[in-house]
This record gives sequence, structure tokens and C-alpha cells, in this order.
Amino acid sequence: MTDIPLWDDDKEREWLRSLKLPSLPWVQPFLPRLGLPQAIVEHPEVLIPLHAQAVAEFKALYRANAGLGYVPGLEAHIAREVMTGVLRRLAQEVGEQTAIDFERWARRHVVCNEIDIGLRDWWGVLLDAYRALIEDRQYYQEHPEKAPPAPPKALVPLLPLAAGFADLVQGKQLDAEIRHHAPPPTEEDAEGLDMSLDAMIIESIINNEQTIAVLRALAAHLNAEERAEVVAWATSQINQDEDLIPAAWRQDQIPSALEECLQAEPPCSDVPPAIYSGRGASIV
Repeated sequence: MTDIPLWDDDKEREWLRSLKLPSLPWVQPFLPRLGLPQAIVEHPEVLIPLHAQAVAEFKALYRANAGLGYVPGLEAHIAREVMTGVLRRLAQEVGEQTAIDFERWARRHVVCNEIDIGLRDWWGVLLDAYRALIEDRQYYQEHPEKAPPAPPKALVPLLPLAAGFADLVQGKQLDAEIRHHAPPPTEEDAEGLDMSLDAMIIESIINNEQTIAVLRALAAHLNAEERAEVVAWATSQINQDEDLIPAAWRQDQIPSALEECLQAEPPCSDVPPAIYSGRGASIV
């Protein structure tokens, strides 16, 4: 497990969204492509009462602690308290392993911003490397002064695994499919969006699942030393690419997030299950 925090402040909306999204009627056609546990794919309605429970408990705990003012870590404590109870109830409904897998799915796709950005970074870096060495090879052979830095030798023969990233037709088809099923943006969505925030997240999850599949395949062919070399190369690419240069506040998080994503198992697979944690003490 990397140093990405398990529980953080200001994550109430993300946890609630993870419980809401799979049960939305328009999302049903996309469930098999979201990487969810099979029991949730088959019975997404099990999340509806859990979402309602979480909403009520978040409101109750924030109300009970309103007089405390700002307390560092309070929101993270509340999120842990609420979601531990919700996940334990889910375990009673569909089994402990499904609850564990759902928590890890929620973290990698909805709650943990570092993982989402890490997957997007990998997508961009691998797409650029694939195009440079395969699609645009002849151009760079004719103009070597314009060629980007070569990736590590161990990665080169594996780059065809990223061919799907360059499939623009597939990307347009997914976008059109989601727009066909999803309702238009509401007043709660950011002004100016031509797609609802929920729809954008569903599209992002499907794309990130594709990236995870490629990274898992890469990790299976690389040893620990080679993975570290590839992560270092990718970090360097991100810091040099004008389209990928990160904000200063997250530059220290790049290697950790990239490493977490380049594993034989999906990101967050080694997160200690909340359902096994000790029940938190009363906040008030």
C-alpha cells in the first residue's frame, strides 16, 4: 500500500456518489464495464437503502458536531464511521468479499483522486509512447531531433498493449452511448457542462478500467526493478510534458500514485477492509 491516505476530509460526496451511481436506472447497460463486483452488477438495487442510510448518518453526525467548529480530521472520522457501518450492512446483504471488493472499487474509481489522476497520467504517457514508437515511427526516424525520450527497454516490446488508447473511434462511440442513455445536466451540475457529472464519472470509470487492464498486463511482464524504472520514466515524462505538468501541490504524489496503478492487481486492492476495523469511538 502506498502513502495515499485511506480516509480524508471532504469526501462525503464521493462516498455517497459511489453508493448512488451503480443503482441509477440509466447506468444499468454499463454495469458490466465498470469493474464492479459481480453481485453488485446483478443486484445494484441493494445499494439504494445503503445510500439512504449513509445520507441520513452523515447529516446526523455533522449536525451533532456542528458546535465544535473546525476540527482537523473530523470529516475523515465521520466518513470512516458512516462508511464502516454501511459496508458492514452490505456484507450482511451480499457477503463480506463483495463488500470488500466494492469498497476498493469505490476508492479507486470515485473517492481517491490521486488514483484517478494517476490512471489518467498513465493513459497519456503510454499513448504518447505508443504513437512515437509505432504509429509515428517513420516520422521520428526521419526527424530524430524531434523524437521524445525513449521508454525503458523492458517497456518497448509491451507498448502494443496500449493500442486501444489510440482508438479514437472507440472513444467517440462510448461518449455517444453514454450521452444517449444519461439524462441532461441538472442545476446541481457545474454551469456550462454539456454532460451531467454522473455521466462524466461513468465514462471516466470505463476508460480507467481499460487503463487498469493495460497496466496489469504490463506489470505481469515486468519485475520489480523494471517496474520501478518504468515509474521513474513515466514521472519524468509527466513533469516535462506541457499537457501533463501537474500542479505543484501534487508533484510529490506522482510516483506513489503511478506505482499504485502499475501492479498485477487493480489499485487499492491491498486496502485494509473497513468492515474488519474496530468501531470508532463516538465523535461527540
